[in-house]
Amino acid sequence: MLTKRTVTIANHRGEMLHGVLSIPDQDVSNKRLLIFFQVGIGTKTGVGDYLRIVADRLSSAGLTVLRLDQSGTGDSQGELPDGISIPELFRQVQSGYFKEDSLAVIDWAAREFSGYQIYLLGECGGCISLTLAGAERMDLIDGVLMMAFPVLYSPQENTGKTPVREFDARVTMQGYLRKLMSPRSYARLLSGKSDWGLMLQSARVLMARLINDALKKCGFLRTGGHPDHERFNWEVFSAFQKLVKNGKPILFLLPQLDNETQEFDAELRDKVLLKSDIYAKYCRYAYLPETDHSIMFQYSRDLLCREILDWFNTLENSSHV
Repeated sequence: MLTKRTVTIANHRGEMLHGVLSIPDQDVSNKRLLIFFQVGIGTKTGVGDYLRIVADRLSSAGLTVLRLDQSGTGDSQGELPDGISIPELFRQVQSGYFKEDSLAVIDWAAREFSGYQIYLLGECGGCISLTLAGAERMDLIDGVLMMAFPVLYSPQENTGKTPVREFDARVTMQGYLRKLMSPRSYARLLSGKSDWGLMLQSARVLMARLINDALKKCGFLRTGGHPDHERFNWEVFSAFQKLVKNGKPILFLLPQLDNETQEFDAELRDKVLLKSDIYAKYCRYAYLPETDHSIMFQYSRDLLCREILDWFNTLENSSHV
């Protein structure tokens, strides 16, 4: 059994953020509060209502869970920036647009749930919000969970078209190569129904990667030890380092059908996290097979809940808590 309660939290501009608390039965409560920080332009329900479903399941297992609408989304007051593209809005979120909202929520939670351990769970842009805010409220939080943590900025729209990312390019070209074996595909190609622009852009992305890898193997480019400096979010990484250096346990939840996971592995895990003992001590990685960014399907929700609860069980038997 669990109880639900609506809450309102004032942010730094006096706007009221609306949220829902899922409160477990006292017989299973473990004095832990988990706060969901959603993707940035979504709502407290998540795609396909998955945030509500996951929150209720975690609460049934003993966690108190708060999910809320950030300013300008859902039931909360405020407005999102007007007249900009979705990629540019994502870049603003990745630059800390919801940081102040997050600070207000953490401060509220510390007052309302005195004596509780407070954990922060973010999805995509929500990881940015909680990292920047958590680094400023180190004494109030006990750990963080990062789902689809974006380590690179979203591509800018320089030509009016969103650049194709490497993972998407690979999937696109694999699809077209498979279609080469089908006569019906040639008919579609000759009739002009195929997206030549997407095909050519994907080919360019993959060719650039091949050339870059070849130059590295020949010794013309430095390899390893550094992320993509042009697009890496250094402010967020510095805040993340602060969390780790202060002994905050971190769980990375990584959907394997997601661009963010490919970039996380290549630019952060392989080049940075696996090269230092302190990251090995405090960071844990949970890969979610057959799961995409939305987490909306039952299999993905089940896996997500299991990994989160397993992590908390591990913390109970470790020196982190």
